[in-house]
Amino acid sequence: MISCQEELLSIDIPVKNQTIVFDVEPASKSAENSPKVKEVLYNGIIYINIAQAMEAQNVSFEQLKSFLLTQGTLEEEIPAGYDMSKFIGAELYFDNMDSLSNLVARADIVEGSKLRFTIVNGELLDQLQNDQLHVIFVGIRPSVPLRLKLEMDFMANFRLIR
Repeated sequence: MISCQEELLSIDIPVKNQTIVFDVEPASKSAENSPKVKEVLYNGIIYINIAQAMEAQNVSFEQLKSFLLTQGTLEEEIPAGYDMSKFIGAELYFDNMDSLSNLVARADIVEGSKLRFTIVNGELLDQLQNDQLHVIFVGIRPSVPLRLKLEMDFMANFRLIR
């Protein structure tokens, strides 16, 4: 219960430009003629430096009430000129991909050399462990080797009583 002299505050802290760069091997020659099937193209950890942002605002993990993915883009780094529309329908999962209910975002808009994700369910507080998120990127394997950059922005919401 909050007393008359206490006030409930909500603080939003943006966590921007969190980036993963990863290589994707091409589909095998035999798979190129087969029906296109989505598969895991990246499975790893992204380190989110939320502690530094928290220190600046004088808040703690105990006060963290929400951690949302607010936007994501996928961009090709090498080779230049790859048709990113081939990744439309690619999916982002965090922690596990056992069911579609765990889907966080789907790639669906091409903007130049970038592919933008539409957020399906961006709440990731339960998946955030020790400033880390387990990222799983699923899509159709390209015909050439690629180096891709996945960039994401998040919003951390803290609630405190002052």
